[in-house]
Amino acid sequence: MKYLRDLHRRLTLCLCMLLMGMRLFAVDYVEIDGLHYEYIRYNGDITGYGEVHLVGYSSSISENLVIPWMVKYQNRLTKRQCHVSTIASGAFNGCSTLKTINANSVYSIWNEAFRNCTSLQKVSFASCRSIGSKAFAGCTALDTVYYVSGATVADDAFDESTYKKATLIVDDKYWEECNSHEA
Repeated sequence: MKYLRDLHRRLTLCLCMLLMGMRLFAVDYVEIDGLHYEYIRYNGDITGYGEVHLVGYSSSISENLVIPWMVKYQNRLTKRQCHVSTIASGAFNGCSTLKTINANSVYSIWNEAFRNCTSLQKVSFASCRSIGSKAFAGCTALDTVYYVSGATVADDAFDESTYKKATLIVDDKYWEECNSHEA
């Protein structure tokens, strides 16, 4: 009987240590076609559940960038395609080669993601639901911005930028032109 009680205590202690030591998330990094992504797995899940954030770029980036809907992720335990949901803070900050961006699959653009991209002229974010603070600040060549109506846009998202027109996607089917943020 004492043996069983002792074994029960040891197993309980091991289980507690295992649970306390378990990470709530894990991050892996991958570079594909000059773009840097971070893949975040939640709750120590080894099946591949998680999300992908675009966090940076290499110097050989194209001037006309199309951000893919999905990227292939693979580690020792899993192989899966994951949705690129976010452009992270500062991901393209100061990139002078970008002229156009098509990121119609991205749901969120974080703070200062494209700050000081002085050659950037046109951006398209058909699925974007939020644009963070100073996301396009200092984009002095910005002419046209496409984003979904109802998106939450920070008041200072386009500070020091002079874009001439914004096209809002209404109900994902119709386009509405409006003059906004004129210089």
